[in-house]
Amino acid sequence: MISRRSLMASLPALGLAAPALAQDPVASAGPLIGRFEVTANQPWTEVLIEGLGPFRFLIDTGASVAVIDPDLAKRLQLMRVDDVQLQGATAERTVETYVSSRVVVAGALRQRGAVTFAAGQFGVGFDGVLPGTLFTGTNSEIDFAAGEFRIYGAAVPDRTGFTRLALVQTPGRPADGRLVVAVRLDGRPLNLLIDTGGAGSVLLSGEYVGRNQLWDRYKKWAPGEGQGIMTAFNLRLVRAGVLQLGSIRFERPVVHLTDPFNPPGDGGDGVIGMDILRRFTLATDPVGKAVWIKPNAAVADPFRYNRAGFEVRFVRPGRAEAQTVDPDGPAARAGLKSGDTLPDIANRRDLARFDWFLSEGPGATLEFDAERDGSRFPVKLVLEELL
Repeated sequence: MISRRSLMASLPALGLAAPALAQDPVASAGPLIGRFEVTANQPWTEVLIEGLGPFRFLIDTGASVAVIDPDLAKRLQLMRVDDVQLQGATAERTVETYVSSRVVVAGALRQRGAVTFAAGQFGVGFDGVLPGTLFTGTNSEIDFAAGEFRIYGAAVPDRTGFTRLALVQTPGRPADGRLVVAVRLDGRPLNLLIDTGGAGSVLLSGEYVGRNQLWDRYKKWAPGEGQGIMTAFNLRLVRAGVLQLGSIRFERPVVHLTDPFNPPGDGGDGVIGMDILRRFTLATDPVGKAVWIKPNAAVADPFRYNRAGFEVRFVRPGRAEAQTVDPDGPAARAGLKSGDTLPDIANRRDLARFDWFLSEGPGATLEFDAERDGSRFPVKLVLEELL
């Protein structure tokens, strides 16, 4: 699998174009409106390509290029153009690129000219990625509560009740339409990428963690894992004190620390992911060089993270095992041990669903079967706060 973060950090310099899209000429005056859904903190919408579909594409404001699953590109018989060399954290990979002349997004947006896609496998249940440049070049809103995006063009929407976050130009990076804003975390200023492609809350880069000596600062933490190109890297999940977005405060947010001793190579301070972004309507303002945010009813929801005290990993295809079982956590008290298999988790889609259940709020009950030495047994655990 090609890591989205490595992919998007590497391809802008290669000249790949994001979709140039226009309103359907028969649409009425006013904002152009498209529908989307959010599944497990991942926003996606339907896309037609060459008149076929619909296909499920992730809406990713952290991406600056469009991505398509290579098998889908071949089934659609898209024209293949020059391959490019993708530089990841520890390896290079050749990436195919394809061109389509007929793309429709959410039944509302049609392209102007050809759309170039980089080829890459991207998460469970998605056929590709729509980049943030779809929204950042004009006044637009992404309304997570309503499940719709609204593109206003040159018109300025009503921003009553919104908080303004000034955009920051990242040194050494081109102005590729990505949304980087200045925030404060425990009083420290930092610049974070608004990233609807990330399902978590706040992830700090290994460079930032090392520079600010955060890796060993927190006595209480839970292990995690990130995925890069051909390699995985360690994360620690901690509770910070206060995250400040303009005048909006989050108390004790969950923060993912990237291992500073083996970072995946991403630059910048880090990202704000969907576990925070879903609590707002996001409004882009390219002329004013800002993003505006307005809280919705989810703003006070508990932060999601693994509250079960164990992780599940595939040790080989079709065999998922319990790993890193906390001896004092809910899973251990329910009788689960490291190395126990979970026979009902057969593929990455099953694992993604199971991981989502592990991040429910404290007090949620989870029941599943495990297997040890050929014997199957039931497990019942109650999720609890571990951070």
